[in-house]
Amino acid sequence: FPKNIFVFAHFGGYRIFPEVLKYLAGENCYFDTSFVSRADSEFYPVLKNIVKKHGADRLLFGSDTPWMYVEESVRLIESLDIKDADKERIFDTNARRLLRL
Repeated sequence: FPKNIFVFAHFGGYRIFPEVLKYLAGENCYFDTSFVSRADSEFYPVLKNIVKKHGADRLLFGSDTPWMYVEESVRLIESLDIKDADKERIFDTNARRLLRL
């Protein structure tokens, strides 16, 4: 489906981030950042590698409220060792572009 746009929730797959890095990162799709918390901090190095391989241009901020507070979702992105410009893309620019706002 080359003309469709797919957005995979939870950074491509909740708690299967090594598999996301191996099989999905870099493919023609988007990931949202929802429902990844401090409890998943063991995966933060893998998440950084997903951002590097997939590109911050195809990540969308998500919070999965009410199961997780928005503030915690923001802290996740802020805690990743990535450029501030990439964080801005994730928080704002990518959604605006995708939704043509």
